[in-house]
Amino acid sequence: MKTFKSVCTDLSKAVLQSITEPSYIRIEPEDFLTILAGKSEIKYISLQADKTLINGQLQNALKDLDYNDQEFQIILSINCFDDNITIEEAGEYVETLENYFSKDSSILWGISNDSELKENEHRLNIFLSK
Repeated sequence: MKTFKSVCTDLSKAVLQSITEPSYIRIEPEDFLTILAGKSEIKYISLQADKTLINGQLQNALKDLDYNDQEFQIILSINCFDDNITIEEAGEYVETLENYFSKDSSILWGISNDSELKENEHRLNIFLSK
C-alpha cells in the first residue's frame, strides 16, 4: 500500500514528466492548473507495461476505481520509447476512458518520449479531477 507521501511524490514526478519530457503532442503546465487546481477530488493512476498488454491493465484499473459513468476532467499522458506509438494506439487509450466515464467528461491527452522505457513499453499517467 502506498503512503500519502509516496503517492504525492509519484504524482509530482508524473506531472513533471508530462510537461518537461520531449513531446509529440504536448500537455502544457496551464492544462494541469486548469484541470487539477481547486478540485475537491483528484485521483491518479500510473500504469506501465508492454504496449500489447497495457489497455487491458487500464480497463482493470478503471473497474477498480468504481467511478463508471461519473463526470471527470481527465488528463492522459502517454509515455513511450522514442516515437514507438501510433495514433491508433493512443486513440484506443482515449476510447477506453471515454467508454468508462460519463459522456460529459473531458479528456486532454498528450504523448511524450521517455528513453528509460523499453522499446515496446508504454506508460500511462492518468489524472482525474472533479
